[in-house]
Amino acid sequence: MPENEVKLLLVLLTLFILMPFQAGADFAKVTVGNDVSGKVARPGDLVEFSFTVEKGYNTSESISVMLFISKMPENWTAGVYADGNQVSHITLPEEASEKELTLKVRIPENAKDEEYPIKIGLKPYGENIRNHDLIYREFTVTVDRLQCLTWKFIRIFPEKDPSRNSCQFRGFCRK
Repeated sequence: MPENEVKLLLVLLTLFILMPFQAGADFAKVTVGNDVSGKVARPGDLVEFSFTVEKGYNTSESISVMLFISKMPENWTAGVYADGNQVSHITLPEEASEKELTLKVRIPENAKDEEYPIKIGLKPYGENIRNHDLIYREFTVTVDRLQCLTWKFIRIFPEKDPSRNSCQFRGFCRK
């Protein structure tokens, strides 16, 4: 190797070593939390999953997030809702650290008994976002036609028989 090329290589190597790199970890700007990720339902039901979108560690600036359904069974419908309205984008302003959202999933009447995954995606965006990682959260709906989900109680009052001064309760499964 000629002498000039060696000197140039040493200078470049020295500059590279001395070049300042951004210190610290690049923490996620947004996190997603939920308590329930699987539910049992019947065909035709509307299933709701609550989840929270939060600002990440040490984040105080405003952050916007795009929301989308990444995976869903064919002929099913699903959407993400905030305050009763379907949303595709949300913004967590500087003064708010989290937002409660609901994934609503409608099961078709002809769904077969089995487990079905539904995956949502979240993509932070904006001028302060350097890390454009996608965040995914998967939920599972188990369709079970025989599952008794809600007990309804009826109260039977005695009529014209004063000797029966108590009430009788009967429960039955919602169909």
